[in-house]
Amino acid sequence: MGEKKPYIVSAEKISEKAYALEIYHPLIARNFKPGQFATVQASPESARIPLQIVDTDPEKETFWVVVRAYNRPTLELIEILKPIINSDSIWKSHSLLLLGDYFLSKDEKQNKS
Repeated sequence: MGEKKPYIVSAEKISEKAYALEIYHPLIARNFKPGQFATVQASPESARIPLQIVDTDPEKETFWVVVRAYNRPTLELIEILKPIINSDSIWKSHSLLLLGDYFLSKDEKQNKS
């Protein structure tokens, strides 16, 4: 059985236009350090967003980034995250995992056509 796919563990609004995201990704959590960058995309059609890693937790296999919503790609990412930001839903992490699967499946279908 392989490792789980990366997903958002928690998303919290920390100011008017800034959000803290805890992301499950064992490779990054174990090998990257605060100050380095991870690249995120809201969807396969979106621009890549370099986000600075602010903290890592190798034991939980997670890392933290702060997203500042100030341009089209970051605003698009926040729009996708809005339903789960500050949500108490137990399905929070699964929501984005399924969202990632949706975009992957959609992209794979387009490449086959």
